[in-house]
Amino acid sequence: MKTLNFLPALLVLSLLFGCISLQYDHKIERSGDSVLSMSANISVLAGMVGGVGGNETDFNQQQTEACLEKEAADPKLQCEYADGVMTLTRPLSLNEGYYEFETEQDWATVRYTFTLEQLPDIDPTESDVSAGTGSAGIEDLTLKFTDPQAAENVDQMRQMLSAKYIVEMPGTVVSAEGAEMVEGSSATFDILDMMENGQNIVVVSEEDNYMNLIMIGGGILVLIVVVILAATAFMRLRR
Repeated sequence: MKTLNFLPALLVLSLLFGCISLQYDHKIERSGDSVLSMSANISVLAGMVGGVGGNETDFNQQQTEACLEKEAADPKLQCEYADGVMTLTRPLSLNEGYYEFETEQDWATVRYTFTLEQLPDIDPTESDVSAGTGSAGIEDLTLKFTDPQAAENVDQMRQMLSAKYIVEMPGTVVSAEGAEMVEGSSATFDILDMMENGQNIVVVSEEDNYMNLIMIGGGILVLIVVVILAATAFMRLRR
């Protein structure tokens, strides 16, 4: 698995120009495969470029060209830049190892468990913006959530960025320890809170085991039909 390349660059820029907001939207399918979108709101950077005498139009053009470079490097990736927000979207296979996903079931219920130990990197391009900066906390987002080093500079990172991770599960979420909000099939986490507390993102959801219920219902229906036919045949014999 690759280490994060895009985030350290954004963090360095945020030190210079202000806070950046990141949001991950991760939709998990029943098979365990998924689609991940990462949005980085860097509008503050575009505004600052114009404010210090730079050309904001040139800045936006550079981001558009960066998107084309990313898509060329990974055909599965979609990249969009509009209104100061860069969004990367990519389908992920469970076998790629970015996360863990388990399925358990009994006759009535299916339970899904999603576990994320580290932020996935879906940006295929390298960045040397952070090279040689030595800025404390810049590399912390590349670490596992449970790594003690990840928590050391959380307070400093809060001054640079906000970061959310939204997991959308099949079924209804029944457990999401550390989440700041749970609603229906979704759970929202503050990434820096999870790092500070040394917690992995773990979401558990459940739904009815429709296949088994259909089979049971079908079996009952067949039994009823058999009983009716048997009763009808018995009544005819008595006549």
